[in-house]
Amino acid sequence: MCHMGPSGVAYHNGVYGNYNCDSPWQLVTSAISAMKSIHSNPDFILWTGAQYLNLIIFHLLTIGGYYNATTKTNLVILGLNTNIYYSMDKATAHKQDPAGQFDWLQKQLMQARLRNQKVFIVSHVPPGEFELVRDIMWFYSDYNNKYLEIMRTHKDEISSQIYGHEHTDSFRILRDHKGEFVSMLYLSPAVTPWKSTLKGVGSNNPSIRLYEYNQLNGDIINYQQYFLNLTSANSIKQAKWTLEYDALKDYGLKNLSPKSWSSLAESFKSNGQNLNKYLQYNTVSQNLNLTCDDSCVLNHVCAITELEKDAYTDCIDNRHTTTHHGSTRPHHHPLRPVPHYMFYIIGGLGGLCFILFIVIAIICVRKRKHVVPPRYSRFGSSLSNGPIN
Repeated sequence: MCHMGPSGVAYHNGVYGNYNCDSPWQLVTSAISAMKSIHSNPDFILWTGAQYLNLIIFHLLTIGGYYNATTKTNLVILGLNTNIYYSMDKATAHKQDPAGQFDWLQKQLMQARLRNQKVFIVSHVPPGEFELVRDIMWFYSDYNNKYLEIMRTHKDEISSQIYGHEHTDSFRILRDHKGEFVSMLYLSPAVTPWKSTLKGVGSNNPSIRLYEYNQLNGDIINYQQYFLNLTSANSIKQAKWTLEYDALKDYGLKNLSPKSWSSLAESFKSNGQNLNKYLQYNTVSQNLNLTCDDSCVLNHVCAITELEKDAYTDCIDNRHTTTHHGSTRPHHHPLRPVPHYMFYIIGGLGGLCFILFIVIAIICVRKRKHVVPPRYSRFGSSLSNGPIN
């Protein structure tokens, strides 16, 4: 299926796809073949597309499109149907708990806590804002807040969260109520190439990702991102899936902790090299010449670090302009309030300067009386009586 072109005629799919069409079967099978050649025996495969294909868990799927599964390494997979929180879904708006998924999710996470198990959250639509267009939140705001509160409450059970939907390559970092970053959300790009209908949003190349994780605690320790250059594949009629980047190596990260990712996101404001890498990977190397002005940088950083509506708005609005080394354009940083103790320090220093001024003035007057020559000593008595002789 393809979009209609400007002239009203539908686009035609290529051998391996078209940025304006759904994936042809040959693209899907080439992605699966590439996965097998890259790593032939993975512990499990995650699919974050809009459809769920697991027939074993059909009963749960028919209730609300969510399910649970346990891997051979005792890691719990909770596959959620976040489409029911999607802000474009009018059928689920203003409901307390669509399909009972919030209640089910909390019970599953509590059970994992009691059994000392770690959990992967896997779903299609992510919480938070879209990094490419300002003020597009994927969830209804109430659902977004409730969802994130569950993630905070069970941050010790949740090893990681993996989402799709955007077709772009990005990430999100969840804060606790103290403002500390506590959990990672990975937004994996799609196999389907896609040119968004949103103004200013481009296309992505097809992609697949290989995660490396700790089998004991479920922590993701690295990942490799692979992609297919769609233009080249259609031209030569051959799918050559290649490594796009290695997260640890190419981003220069010490580890994949929330702290490391937050430092990377913050560096986008001042480090052009990190920013350019991220922007290239964001399109799965479909656009290698992206430009990103101050507003664009702020959109990315705020979407990555602030997942709730109010916090995101504050991040966008509360900023001041500074200039960074190696760049002739200004970047924006959030304003920080001046600590109250600084007013006492400034006031004290002002008072001290005034006292020093008085002391120096007195010393100067006294010194002047000692150094005045004798023949001018009658200034005080005779200056008004006539000229000096």
